[in-house]
Amino acid sequence: MHTIATLLFCFLVPLSYGGERGQIVLVGEKHHSKEKQAAQKKIMKIIKQDKSILVKENVVFRKDDINKTIIGMEDTEIDSLIVIVGSAYFAREAVRISAGFRGKDTEKESKFHFDYMIQIMSLIEFVHKNSYSRTLMKKLCSNPTFSKEIKSVAQVICRDPFSEVDSKLSETQSIIKKVNILNLLGWKPENVFSLFEILIGEIQKDVDRWRRPHYPKKLVRKALSLNSRSKFVELKAVAISLRNHVFIHNLTTIYRYHKNRKNLYVQVGALHLPGMLKGLKARGFPVRSIDTNKGQTL
Repeated sequence: MHTIATLLFCFLVPLSYGGERGQIVLVGEKHHSKEKQAAQKKIMKIIKQDKSILVKENVVFRKDDINKTIIGMEDTEIDSLIVIVGSAYFAREAVRISAGFRGKDTEKESKFHFDYMIQIMSLIEFVHKNSYSRTLMKKLCSNPTFSKEIKSVAQVICRDPFSEVDSKLSETQSIIKKVNILNLLGWKPENVFSLFEILIGEIQKDVDRWRRPHYPKKLVRKALSLNSRSKFVELKAVAISLRNHVFIHNLTTIYRYHKNRKNLYVQVGALHLPGMLKGLKARGFPVRSIDTNKGQTL
């Protein structure tokens, strides 16, 4: 019965491989790369020419935006869960490497430490912008059981850490130097680590938030069981699978609204391509993928 329904769907929905309407084109890319920028320009040109739709990673999906030309597909709560666990992991690694320096400070250790700091900064930027994460931070700030050091980190994140760093860096300095935020604000990696460990505990208590019908129960349970001591491979696999599920759910809503009129160009990190392509095909969608990270072009 499922096979028959899929075949009917494919006949009823116009495929776009020959320029027809109603196709989903997954454009995989490496974030912050030249290939991504080139693909972005080309997609925007295509959208203007044939009035297609651009669906973006790192932009929240809102039903009110469904009739717009550029639409997000992120889920703010799922991202909060992944980002907070990820922040705790990277902060823990930064603490561990710092503790292992013992005056030697080898080139390899320095690079790892710097990479972890960059990861923490990008994740903290998300936490600041995300309303659910900020609510957790404010709740933590009012808890008398937590230390002043941890609360001060939370308070700065809630205000906007990057504005404070910008005031201390000259305009000519590279933006990447924002990685020095820990030193500039007098933070210690162990306090950042402790803060995110506490936030993981708060998220795990917020059980009702994770019982939404379209959230995959097994994946959510797995994500909620992660912590800073989880292996990075495990964290990465759960994060990609959980986000793929959410992306496909939101893409389904977007596609149903636009399928008879427009193509959907979906910009997403290359690591999401295999899972999303498989998941969309399994649901009968007319979909193809382009991996700009491998030199493929639109």
